[in-house]
Amino acid sequence: MKKSLAPILIVAFTIAVVCTAIFDSLVAGRLATSANASSTTTVLVGAHSLERGKTLGVLAVKATPWNIKEVPEGALRSTDQIEGLTAVADVAAGEPVTASSVASKRNDAGLGIPAGMRAISVQVHDSSGVVALLKPGHRVDVQAVYTRSGASVDAELRTVRENVEVLRINAAPAPAPGRPSLPVATLLVTPSDADLVGLADAGARVRLVLRIPLDEERVRGPVVAVAGMVQGKGGAQPFRQPVRTIAAPAPEASPAPAPGGLSLASADPANCNPPKPKE
Repeated sequence: MKKSLAPILIVAFTIAVVCTAIFDSLVAGRLATSANASSTTTVLVGAHSLERGKTLGVLAVKATPWNIKEVPEGALRSTDQIEGLTAVADVAAGEPVTASSVASKRNDAGLGIPAGMRAISVQVHDSSGVVALLKPGHRVDVQAVYTRSGASVDAELRTVRENVEVLRINAAPAPAPGRPSLPVATLLVTPSDADLVGLADAGARVRLVLRIPLDEERVRGPVVAVAGMVQGKGGAQPFRQPVRTIAAPAPEASPAPAPGGLSLASADPANCNPPKPKE
């Protein structure tokens, strides 16, 4: 009886081994494939080398599986996002296309600068308390303090621009050669305001005055001078607006003289009588 069970046990053991192998090859393989699929995602990469300034289209990129743990920040993942964009940095073939490497009229490459505006950085003097409160999106007034040297030292303060948005604040920048290590504020201004703010940063001490977010009123005041304040006049001087000149109208052209040397403008009816014949 015992000898008759041995072949049966061997066959059963063999069947069990075969079934286990089949299960591993089918189920375990699918589980591994599923795990690998969940650890990757699709990103857009350059189909070929994309040069800076090139306008992109769907043929300039291709979708490629990418390890989800190694996807660069801001990587584009759909061809719907690429149409009409322009490369602002070189993108190598096979390199992921990110939001910071492309731009359009609606997308400023992540810089936060709308079309038609400029970003300018200024060193901030004497406003350490305000600088500690500043965050991107806050609104400030830009003041310039200019010191005149002569027979007597005098300082003037004027508000250069009002209601300016702060893009970034660096309270402890790296020291630059020839310039003091002061907090640096990056402001969003119009192109014409960038000239004035840049001039104030180069030739005066810039101060920032923090506004509340909902205050959009512009109350640009007069120039304030130390000498006038000491003399009890409040230091205020009328703000000197630029003089607007209007060209004088051009004089009207005189009519052409009539035959005989007479001008139609100065013609007198008494002079228009024909001369009497001589007797």
